[in-house]
Amino acid sequence: MLVLSPSLKAQDPPELWDPPDNSINVTIYPTLQWYSAGVNCYHIQVSTDPNFGSIAVEGASATKSFYVPDPLSYNTTYYWRVASLYEDDCTMDDYGPFSEPFSFTTRPGDGDYLNSVIVPNQFTLKQNYPNPFNPTTTIGYNIPFNNFVTLIVYDVNGKIVQTLVRMD
Repeated sequence: MLVLSPSLKAQDPPELWDPPDNSINVTIYPTLQWYSAGVNCYHIQVSTDPNFGSIAVEGASATKSFYVPDPLSYNTTYYWRVASLYEDDCTMDDYGPFSEPFSFTTRPGDGDYLNSVIVPNQFTLKQNYPNPFNPTTTIGYNIPFNNFVTLIVYDVNGKIVQTLVRMD
């Protein structure tokens, strides 16, 4: 069993989840998501340079394994990576190694986007991640048309635990 002291740096970089590597037609308001167990702080970098020579977005997130940057540019390829830290005092100098970068391309501008939208042709409920035994989990879904959506989590006895989505 690995026991971490309060001053130990993260040994393993976070595992990037969403948007998946090489994604296209990503919104200019992406939610960057990753997983790393037992981590207190994260350092996020977004760049248009695969070598991160120039950083478009740099941020920190305490305890949350997601980050929403300010709006990005349309029709642009971005690279993103995350480093983690097991300390309570989140200073930029103390982070562990960065994850392997993922890339994504934002969707074209508003006029072009309507012609390039990929609409799912069936209902899809995606596997949750990182897993249901963590304090937080993400559940994705796709629907083939705009409609009222309700997403409810039940326990093994059929009792409602929580309503996650209830909207048009």
